[in-house]
Amino acid sequence: MYVCLCNAISDTRVRVCAGQGRCTVSDVYRACGCQAQCGKCAGSIRAILNDMAPRPAATGAYLEGAAAKPSD
Repeated sequence: MYVCLCNAISDTRVRVCAGQGRCTVSDVYRACGCQAQCGKCAGSIRAILNDMAPRPAATGAYLEGAAAKPSD
């Protein structure tokens, strides 16, 4: 599906750019050899990039099998 009609950028192309380490909307435009025209696609591109961003690993004190409260 096209996310940018002005520059004919598809969601697939955005995902490829994100997979290559491109992490901003401007980086995607640069990788595609173009620049923003009307700007209506920036939100859609940003949403795709956010969906593809690595999720931080869960951290905390919970250990599987550990008691809920420390014993006295």
